[in-house]
Amino acid sequence: MLDVASLGSKDTVIGPFGMFHVKSTSQALPQNQNFIEKYAVDKPINEPIPGLQDGCSTYAGSSPVDTVDSGSKNPSSITSIQDEGYHVSDIAEEPILIDRDEETQTSRVRFDDQTGVFDDWFSIIDDAPFANAVLGSFPSPLTAFISPTPYLDLSLPIFQDHDSGMLMHHYTTHIADILQPVLHPSNPWRTTYVPIALEGSSDVLVARNSGNIPYAAIALSHSLQASAAFHLQRLTRSSEQFHRLGVSHREKALWALKEALTNGNDLHQYKVYMATMLSFVTTDIMNGDTSDYWVHLNGCNQLQRSRHFSRVVSLPTQQLNSICNILSLLARTTSHEIQPHPWPENKPFPIPTFESSQRCVEYMYGITPRIANALQETCQLAEYLAFYDEEDAPSKLLTACEEVGDELAMWTIDTETFISIDPKETAMIEIVQCQARAWHAAVLIYYYRTIQKCNPGDLENERGTILENLNKAEEIKNKFLGGEKRIAPISWPAFMAALEAIDREPWREWWIRVQTYQIGNFTRQWTIMQEIWDIMDKDEDIIDWRSALRRLGRVVLPI
Repeated sequence: MLDVASLGSKDTVIGPFGMFHVKSTSQALPQNQNFIEKYAVDKPINEPIPGLQDGCSTYAGSSPVDTVDSGSKNPSSITSIQDEGYHVSDIAEEPILIDRDEETQTSRVRFDDQTGVFDDWFSIIDDAPFANAVLGSFPSPLTAFISPTPYLDLSLPIFQDHDSGMLMHHYTTHIADILQPVLHPSNPWRTTYVPIALEGSSDVLVARNSGNIPYAAIALSHSLQASAAFHLQRLTRSSEQFHRLGVSHREKALWALKEALTNGNDLHQYKVYMATMLSFVTTDIMNGDTSDYWVHLNGCNQLQRSRHFSRVVSLPTQQLNSICNILSLLARTTSHEIQPHPWPENKPFPIPTFESSQRCVEYMYGITPRIANALQETCQLAEYLAFYDEEDAPSKLLTACEEVGDELAMWTIDTETFISIDPKETAMIEIVQCQARAWHAAVLIYYYRTIQKCNPGDLENERGTILENLNKAEEIKNKFLGGEKRIAPISWPAFMAALEAIDREPWREWWIRVQTYQIGNFTRQWTIMQEIWDIMDKDEDIIDWRSALRRLGRVVLPI
């Protein structure tokens, strides 16, 4: 089944990977070996798609997109593959085809009996139903707004393959910008992701560093192209060609990441691995299928812990860590259940995740460290309170709840400096201030509903603040960019505001408005929003949005 085994000291020929010689190694395991074992991918299942010139391939499967099979198992050990005459660039360009009939597999792989959250990574690889995924019908662009123009005849001149050049051109000129609420020269999706991806592309014509190309860089290259393809699919009204390209590149990215984690020789390249795994979340955001985002984030969190949350790091590493932290925090806010934890008398709050000196979250997400830390503390307090649901909570816990509320009440936009953005960029400053006001009001809503259990109807002022500022930001962008949908809003504030809004019509208009960005996750959020409304309207026993989301059984990443 898998070219991974621990079979003693002899060379071993394993199933479809018989071209490889596999040896067990007696050398010391790398520092991050536990990370490899937890996050390693099981096996690639590739079947060719007819009609594509570049040998694109996809997964076969029949499960619904949202189905996750947790019955897979982790490999008990990881061994190094000795590659003789098989070039890494060829792997990325022409993936090995595996026969799905398990009777043809001759491997002898030992598995352990433990299961955990990372098991689902295996099921995603084995059973991913991308080939059979329905090409959804997406809202057509509204005439009042202009979506990014897909320059299909343009490509980066450094690429041999036209499709790869076109996709990387679209990623570099559109996707990198659309992931941020403001334009900024230090955009990590361009300044960090793209150079690594170019290093990992087999189609690049320019000279590269000598030596083997890291598999993780190959994975990142394909992942970025998948994001671009899925976005182009939506811009071209559900083009099957771009859907297939997106599916193919996502599969190749998963396969290359599997090779990277199995090999494990370059796990010291922290930025490469972190950017690669985070890029899979980006691909899911563009595609609109974020049901598996938590698998990638768990891998990112484990990689981050392997560095003991080092704080003296470069700006690119700060940015990658901040992306991981923000995404993990937002995922925590929309979990189906609030996990109960007892109140610790000592250090109930760890060192703030978002340090005041690390301001990159301002231009990446339109949030400030102060607001982000308040949201994180609110999540932690909710988990502590859940533990004492049927008994009196400790007085210190109650005091801490009040203090976070006081901190939020004292906040004003004047307390923020936004020093990460050039003061000459007045339009960008105005946009990020609007986004920050929306964030603050949304955190207030989350705090009052989760901690203080306030009535949803008492929070209409906060919802009004969010709506006013999000709409104002869109108006500034339309004026500054001539209507082109180039930098998208961060949707968490709108998601939190609309869930239990008394007056839903303005939120219907807002969610329809942002569909013009052609981001799949915006469509997914809007769909889930309407389903939550429907449940809450029909079932009087459902008293809050979290209960409705749990009833739906859907996961959502409101970004």
